[in-house]
Amino acid sequence: GSCGKTTTYTLTYGGLLTISGTGATTNFHSKLFPEWDPYKDCVREVIVEEGIEKIGSALFARCNSIEKVTLPDSLRVMEQYAFDGAVCVDKVVLPANLERMGTAVFRGAQLKEVYFEGAIDEWFDINFELSSNPLAVAGADLYVLNEEGNYYKVEILEIPKHITKINAEQFYKCTSIKFIYIHKDVTEIGYRAFVGCRHILIYCQMNEIPVTWKPNWCDSSATINMGYK
Repeated sequence: GSCGKTTTYTLTYGGLLTISGTGATTNFHSKLFPEWDPYKDCVREVIVEEGIEKIGSALFARCNSIEKVTLPDSLRVMEQYAFDGAVCVDKVVLPANLERMGTAVFRGAQLKEVYFEGAIDEWFDINFELSSNPLAVAGADLYVLNEEGNYYKVEILEIPKHITKINAEQFYKCTSIKFIYIHKDVTEIGYRAFVGCRHILIYCQMNEIPVTWKPNWCDSSATINMGYK
């Protein structure tokens, strides 16, 4: 069947839903549902194939039985509510080319592990709209790739030297982070950037918090040490 001008889908009796084609799928909403909606409770696994660059809004919303999701390297955008209600999903692998996630993409999921197929530097390039960061859905550990191409859990976060702005909710509810090192050239930190990172120790190179940082950039439970060398 069709799920966009240049995208198609197949759904097997075993519950495998595969999205194929190029470009973007249709944006769905409360009055427009995908063709597979009558069989949404049968969907157990979703595979989005290479060539798909944007997953439209609410594409897999209300598919409450999804257990596994595979996303392509070509994916750049996930629109709002794309996997809303995927309550059985506890792990997701995000491609390195991802640029933007819309509101509540994985709302309702039980994500405990988020794997990112890029370096930590590239994570800062993702624009998370309000309540869209998959780390924040249930509180999750973040894994990124090291120089050898192997995953490691982000427990010590040293802000890269070329990063001067940390976007809103960039690490919201990231449960793996224990220590954060912020260099003196970081001029902006957005709303809830580190909120929900439990009992973290933060070391700031500057002697005082810049007025350009949002007041609620981290939890009150965080220990902040200023003037580290």
